[in-house]
Amino acid sequence: MRVYITNIALLSVCLAWLVPFVYILRYGSHVVNEPNPVILWGELLLFVSLIAFAIVNITNIVRRRWQK
Repeated sequence: MRVYITNIALLSVCLAWLVPFVYILRYGSHVVNEPNPVILWGELLLFVSLIAFAIVNITNIVRRRWQK
């Protein structure tokens, strides 16, 4: 159960941080402004990869639990 909670927490934190960066990418600024596009894209890719990691991890855990 602890693994589910940590993966869901990781997923929710990444999604919460991804939204402002998408707004910055789309509109140019949000609450903060990231002037360097390389850093902005790096942050976006980091959050997307963490979201993918959490989803893959959760699906692997669910598969293992259903196989038992």
